[in-house]
Amino acid sequence: MKETASTSGVKELSQQSEITYKFKSDSLQEWRKMATEHNLISKEVLKFDELNYVNQVEAELNKLNVNSFLFIDYLDQLEPFLEKDENGYLDLTEGEIANIWKCLLALTNSKKELQKSSISLELH
Repeated sequence: MKETASTSGVKELSQQSEITYKFKSDSLQEWRKMATEHNLISKEVLKFDELNYVNQVEAELNKLNVNSFLFIDYLDQLEPFLEKDENGYLDLTEGEIANIWKCLLALTNSKKELQKSSISLELH
């Protein structure tokens, strides 16, 4: 005798029990602003051909440029699926938070590496 089990109930349960975390809706705009600034600054600094960067610095600038572009793109793709709750907060899943965290960490690490070479990404 062969027994089969239905997994449709498990799938429905796992979709319903997904844990979300609340973030201020301004957070999304702040992340986008930071990524946009990093993208523009790194792009402009890379245009200075007369500066003889060490290969590591140029690689870090390129990494920052690409990672900030990808972060902006991710936020653009994510935003249409986010809705504010009755208190104005966004509900983000663990996966969304993990992706955002990875992007923020990549930008922060690049910023630290560039500061070691006396390159500031701050707008003055």
